[in-house]
Amino acid sequence: MTTCLYDSDAYLSRFTARVVSVAQDADQWDIVLDRTAFFPEQGGQTADTGTLDGRVRVLDAHIRDGVIHHLCDGPLDVGATVEGALDFSRRFSHMQQHTGEHILSGHCARMFGCRNVGFHLSDHIVTVDYDRPLDEAQLDALVNEANRSVWDDLPVRCWYPTDDEAEALHYRCKKEILSRLRIVSIPGVDDCACCAPHVRRTGEVGLISIESAARYKGGVRLSILCGRRALAAAQARQRLLAQLTRRMTCGEDELPQILDKRDAELRGLKQRAARLQAEVLALGADAARARGERCLRAETQDMQAMAQAAVRLAGDGACTAGVFAGSDDEGYSFCLAGGDLTTFFSAFRTTLNARGGGDDQLIRGKTAAGWPEIAAWFEHH
Repeated sequence: MTTCLYDSDAYLSRFTARVVSVAQDADQWDIVLDRTAFFPEQGGQTADTGTLDGRVRVLDAHIRDGVIHHLCDGPLDVGATVEGALDFSRRFSHMQQHTGEHILSGHCARMFGCRNVGFHLSDHIVTVDYDRPLDEAQLDALVNEANRSVWDDLPVRCWYPTDDEAEALHYRCKKEILSRLRIVSIPGVDDCACCAPHVRRTGEVGLISIESAARYKGGVRLSILCGRRALAAAQARQRLLAQLTRRMTCGEDELPQILDKRDAELRGLKQRAARLQAEVLALGADAARARGERCLRAETQDMQAMAQAAVRLAGDGACTAGVFAGSDDEGYSFCLAGGDLTTFFSAFRTTLNARGGGDDQLIRGKTAAGWPEIAAWFEHH
């Protein structure tokens, strides 16, 4: 079994080890060391990355039956002593996220009786699933309490309790423990079974931010950021807010009112444009009918305006007329009116790869045919 150096020292970033075995798997090499500081993927957390011997990159790591397998981009010699080097910036970020999640989940269990039923930590996202829904006020209270525990700079203890200690301990656990029980304890906040590296004190988490909350399997899924990631997200939002206030030439507190006003103006302009497009389409239908044409291309895809134009184009209704909107690349939406619609559309649908429906007064649908095919159809039918 591999000796897990990260278990006793989460801050160890360089170490030496002996190469136990090397096996090639496609374009990667599976390397086993007698000991390692690389944390393997487990417990919802992605593996550490880095290098071995300064030249072989560790791309991933997995643990099977107590043996850690390093997936690398090159081989090493069996029996050689090599130096491992972690990407410690990435490791420390993972430590901040994971400890932050423990703080949040500990308070969530105490305040609202929620169980943590899911956790995922990758390079870009951290999600936590709880078995009960939480409203906005509860989430605000939760994140405020969690950050108070960060600012209190509490000690974080990772330890292996004896059987008697474990029996007396009330700890959280997301799944059945199949190996030796390891507890991560934060006084007054949380005791949780966990195998991952953590920071020494809660102050190193820096900040806990709930980025989003969504209903999930009867409970809630939170996306959270901690430490450096939370700071980077806050800086990005501040830059975006500054850009918006500059563009709107207003203060931050005025932005919602300005945007509401712009939305109302935009809705009014869209409604006016739709009315004008409908009027233009109606005039176009009258002009096309006067020229003896039975199909017309529309600039608008407003089905109501297209339907009214199709009826005007059909005139006395002796023959079927159609109004089409779209492009040869994406296909055309259409409205058909006049004539024997049922018979006309049956042949039209088959020949021009169309679908749609309606009644004996009007049929709406979509065709994948190009405009030359559509125009030719109306010319000959």
